[in-house]
Amino acid sequence: MDCAVIGCGPSGSMFSYSFEGESNIYEEHDKIGYPVRCAGLISERAYSFFKKIGIDIEECIENKINEVEVNLYNKKFYIDIKGILLNRANFDKVLAEYALTKANIVKKRISEFDLEHFNIVIGADGPFSIVAKAFNFDKLDYAIAYQKKFLGKKENENTIKVYFFDSSFGYVIPNFKERIVGIVFFKEPKRKFAEFFFKKIREMGEKETESFAAVIPKKMRKEISKKIKNGKEEKRIHLTGDAAGIVKPTSGGGIYYGCLYSYYLGKYFNDEEKLRKIEEEIRRKLKLHELIRKIINKKFFLKTISIFPEFRISYDMEEISSLSFRPKKLFNIFSFIIS
Repeated sequence: MDCAVIGCGPSGSMFSYSFEGESNIYEEHDKIGYPVRCAGLISERAYSFFKKIGIDIEECIENKINEVEVNLYNKKFYIDIKGILLNRANFDKVLAEYALTKANIVKKRISEFDLEHFNIVIGADGPFSIVAKAFNFDKLDYAIAYQKKFLGKKENENTIKVYFFDSSFGYVIPNFKERIVGIVFFKEPKRKFAEFFFKKIREMGEKETESFAAVIPKKMRKEISKKIKNGKEEKRIHLTGDAAGIVKPTSGGGIYYGCLYSYYLGKYFNDEEKLRKIEEEIRRKLKLHELIRKIINKKFFLKTISIFPEFRISYDMEEISSLSFRPKKLFNIFSFIIS
């Protein structure tokens, strides 16, 4: 059967890497990994996942994070948590190299008409997925993100700063003399507020080097797979990664869950029961992130938390991943977002 993977980002590559059959990955851009539309931050859990499945991403690591500074109004809270900053373009290239052991990469922009000729279609083509449009999947709702890079002095090079606002948050990720600075709006984007946020960084004497705007799916699509009768044969269509809305509604991060689902989609492609359980588990986790996002969006919550004196929290990843809503674990919320 002809298997077409649309998009050679992490999700597309991960599917082809684990898929037992042959596949062609169709990529519309000349250079894999470009344009970059992601900060490239992952948790240690994500790093361990890649290591477990035989993928070495060591050469992609640019910096290691050991704490998060959470800023709420005039208060600061600290969370001891491990994170890894990747060179996102190199990360895409490395995963594509692993995919090439099983698949072919074709530099071609695929049209809706082209999709009719494949029996298996994997939509890993981002939030504005042509696959989702062609096969009438439900539409996504988007958050808007603005990100810039600045050059400047070294400062707290292993600490991420997160700023929570009403229905938005900002972040500053260090990379030695470079700062990755962004702001994400979950409701109406406020460009002037974003520019004010970036202006505060410029006032530190830092020079802007890169800039982009991007959309982030707010939640997973209601349906991410379909079967269509094509004469005597059956056509299978699956969405994954941003195309499926497999993104954390809290932070907007999609690398880990997108790669996780794509890997198991390829590995268990012919085992519908296992795929159903994996999808259900990912939906459950993303629903929890969605609930947290709704809580954090409330001004009352942010103001209530800001009443507390400054403090530091230390957790290991096992405790974070078993998050519950017992009162004594309230502040796991912030750790869970990062993980």
